[in-house]
Amino acid sequence: MKQRVVIASVLLLIAVSTVSAQDAEDRTRRVEKVILIPLTGEDIVGELLELGPTALKLRVDNVVREIPLDSVVRIDRRGDSVKNGAIIGGAIGLAVGLSFIAEYGGEAVGFALATSGIWALLGTGVDALIPGRTAIYRRPPSQAAAAAGGLALSWSVLF
Repeated sequence: MKQRVVIASVLLLIAVSTVSAQDAEDRTRRVEKVILIPLTGEDIVGELLELGPTALKLRVDNVVREIPLDSVVRIDRRGDSVKNGAIIGGAIGLAVGLSFIAEYGGEAVGFALATSGIWALLGTGVDALIPGRTAIYRRPPSQAAAAAGGLALSWSVLF
């Protein structure tokens, strides 16, 4: 019975994939409307035409602007993945299911898997209702610290 739980847990973890660098590059090519967050001033909404190593080209109100990356904190696109909602929901469902397995033994394995799937769907639905942004470029922490005139602390979690 414990083997079923271990196998189910491993399959759930395998199903969760990370975004590769190639995926990030493909997203940059497909992006139409983006929100640019500069070091100073207001956010700029436009179409990303080119993202190079030192500058980017952005079309704002039919005018192409070349903006140095030194002046950019982050570039976002509208919308985000619902994958994190599915992961969080599935994890909650798995925790509930594992508590039933602890209480009722191996007979509850099917219930645990079904609970995990149902909660994953609920998490996906809730996440889909919340509009978000996906960062396609972030200023490296060392540059951000230099721009702020001090030290920086950086922490990130990737799924």
